[in-house]
Amino acid sequence: MRSFPRTPLVALLAASLLASACMSIPNSTGVHRLRPTVMAATDSGVVLFSAGAPGRCHTHATALTLTAAERGKSAGRVPPILVDGTLHKSDFTEYPGTLNAVQLPAGAYKLDPKIMNVFTIAHKMPVLEFDVRAGETVYAGELFIPRSCSTTMRFQVRDRFDRDVAMAVERNPALGARPVVKRLMRVRPDAADARRDSARSRTGS
Repeated sequence: MRSFPRTPLVALLAASLLASACMSIPNSTGVHRLRPTVMAATDSGVVLFSAGAPGRCHTHATALTLTAAERGKSAGRVPPILVDGTLHKSDFTEYPGTLNAVQLPAGAYKLDPKIMNVFTIAHKMPVLEFDVRAGETVYAGELFIPRSCSTTMRFQVRDRFDRDVAMAVERNPALGARPVVKRLMRVRPDAADARRDSARSRTGS
């Protein structure tokens, strides 16, 4: 399985600001980076998803951290995946966004949105959950932020199956070696914010 370099969010933000001033940097999880041999693996699968926003953000960009949902398991070294940052060239013409494909061992996973600014506290950050099955390519949907540069994240999981799968196969024909199963991500509210909202509803404030 491919190993990704560890990329702290602070370093990613610095690179994003630099890229906005000069040039973009290739997306490490772009579909074109997936090796054809991955499709023959019997103990892992591939998750395909896109991420986007209405516009780009320089100071409060959002990135997704991919981790295993089950204790004791690992997703490997997957770098943070940008949503509305300026680091990568957009894969889409209608709005900024990226198309991503990651090989993962069979299991349950989650994407945690993070604001790429250590001085900003974000609220209502959901957790996005999905499953990967051995020998399967799963399309998990498009993760879309209706408002760029927001510290209160309201992600939409949208079904852009036809667009994303067609583009993925065009850019990496190996992804067409087997059918792509559609199983959209599940959105789970942030636990801390859910507790605060519950407390407010009880007190009427």
